[in-house]
Amino acid sequence: MFLTEKVKVTEIKKGDLIRSRDIELQEDCYREVLATMEPIVEDQIEIRSGEYSVCTSETHPMAIVKDGVEQYTETKNVSVNDIIITPEGYKKVDFVVKGNYDKNFIDFTVDKENNYYAGNDKDKLILAHNSATCYYPIWHLEIESLLVLKNNKGIDENRVRHMDYCVQFNKLFYERLINNENITLFSPSDVPGLYESFFNDQDKFRELYETAERNTRIRKKTISAVELFSMFMQERKDTGRIYLMNVDHCNKHSSFKEDIAPIHMSNLCLEITLPTKPLNDINDEEGEIALCTLSAINWGAFKKPEEMEKACTLAVRGLDALLSYQHYPVLAAKYATEKRRPLGIGIINFAYWLAKHNSKYTDPDLELVDTWAQHWSYYLIKASVDLAKDFGPCQGNNETKYSDGILPLDTRKKEVDELIKHTDKVDWTSLRKELKEFGIRNSTLMALMPAETSAQIANATNGIEPPRNYVSVKQSKDGVLTQVVPEYRRLKNKYELLWNQRSPEGYLKIVAVLQKYIDQTISANTSYNPQHFEDEQIPMSVLLGDILKAYSWGIKTLYYCNLNDGQGEVDVTYLDEQCDSCTI
Repeated sequence: MFLTEKVKVTEIKKGDLIRSRDIELQEDCYREVLATMEPIVEDQIEIRSGEYSVCTSETHPMAIVKDGVEQYTETKNVSVNDIIITPEGYKKVDFVVKGNYDKNFIDFTVDKENNYYAGNDKDKLILAHNSATCYYPIWHLEIESLLVLKNNKGIDENRVRHMDYCVQFNKLFYERLINNENITLFSPSDVPGLYESFFNDQDKFRELYETAERNTRIRKKTISAVELFSMFMQERKDTGRIYLMNVDHCNKHSSFKEDIAPIHMSNLCLEITLPTKPLNDINDEEGEIALCTLSAINWGAFKKPEEMEKACTLAVRGLDALLSYQHYPVLAAKYATEKRRPLGIGIINFAYWLAKHNSKYTDPDLELVDTWAQHWSYYLIKASVDLAKDFGPCQGNNETKYSDGILPLDTRKKEVDELIKHTDKVDWTSLRKELKEFGIRNSTLMALMPAETSAQIANATNGIEPPRNYVSVKQSKDGVLTQVVPEYRRLKNKYELLWNQRSPEGYLKIVAVLQKYIDQTISANTSYNPQHFEDEQIPMSVLLGDILKAYSWGIKTLYYCNLNDGQGEVDVTYLDEQCDSCTI
């Protein structure tokens, strides 16, 4: 049926067509309901405009109009007199009230872009959009079609542009590329055990894969490895958002025992690697939804690495306490978090830190990076061990390598030692003994997220990324912010800007050395300025060479592929004369 008039959302069922407002096209359209569910949502908000009313969670995205621009914000940010977008058009809010509305919140999964619609049992629905990233292996039978789903060419029937995609690799496929061999594509359902072993047993995967290649009765397709990798890299370059995940590194160089708790995927930004299990239904207690509670240490705030100990300890203790207080809308998320108590503590202001130490991205002081990363990682792990002494280890301690005294340092890709020879700068030996004796409170402790918002709040450079200019204009749901790199006047000649770099190789070396001490992963990017290449064309050999280097050094994931388009940067020639007016 077509839902063109007010109905109770509890009456909507799978297969119904509902009318929604497509913000991008600015027109109404009908979409099929693929599923409905009733999650447990304790903190809700009711928003009214005349007779129109909707109840939703405080953090659920809501479509609004602000300064003439249609955009999304969390429901808790909506105020009286704001303009919201409803299936009935624009409406001014005249009433907002918070409260707990038991079981009158329903999500509707619809077609096209996996949008979610939220409402209560009285009124029509309001559009809300949840982001998602789809992960699939390089050897999937439909890889050629999957790779172009984000491409702007083509028609709606064969494109899904608003979802992000990540392609998963392991050593076997890099070998095929280097040796100029073929890759055989299979459907995971046609080769039992192949998909599972891809994550938890690399030797078994190779055996099953090569056996399947020789089996003439299995549906398959053969393609040149160079052609397939080139197709992947072309889409990654053209869209900027086809991501990469090396599943063997993510499992071997993980805090989890891969035969017990394998890593199948990451998150939206490619820095979280936690175990997951599918849910049979919304109340499935055996499923596992991975959540990670994040924070970051401002390296630029310290003169010596030893000074980070207190900040690292506070970060671990504060976030761990938060896990016990926060609410979980789905049981699988609650139980998984209680079992593993995962944290992800990252780094911000890294570019400023490099500038302070007279180091560059293109020629980094890897000894310096290694020394600080050792202390940072050591203090985080030690803080979690100390928590285990006080409150006991997490329930899933025995599923971690930490329980056997194995550190991220111990499972690193040995090729990273070619970049910087390892020497212990802290007492890792004693920490291994304590891990065996007391266990660990948090299954994971490190994750280098983009940290865009927190860096803005701290007036720091974001994450470990090089700045694109001394002044950046950043836009978010909260508005437009103009940000100046820290200590511009004193350090302006020490900063190395992103688009001045001719290659991401130095940056990737930094990522590799940091990854050595991290139990999850890094939201790392590859960036290119076409102006540094002949005819402004980036050779495929350069693109492929960089991902081969990343793999050889043990890098787990790659997020964006950035190309210089001049967006978000401003002329800063006036800063010397008017620096005071540019402070935030």
